[in-house]
Amino acid sequence: MALDNERIVGQVYKIAEAMDMAGWVAAFTENGTFTGESIGVTWKGPAELRQQAENYHRAFPDMHPELLRSYVSGNVVAGT
Repeated sequence: MALDNERIVGQVYKIAEAMDMAGWVAAFTENGTFTGESIGVTWKGPAELRQQAENYHRAFPDMHPELLRSYVSGNVVAGT
């Protein structure tokens, strides 16, 4: 299960790189969250998740997310 979750996180990074808004939102459950650790803000649910991705892209159009390392503990996957 942990390996599957790690693959999913890798796929989500690829979706973010492609700026696939529908894919980004679909990668989360209805009450899924994304936390921008650098600014301490958490977005929840499809509308906020879409808004978060669009705002990041608008502010940093040349930013490219890169998954350097994954940390897996049970069903939790964190990436850097």
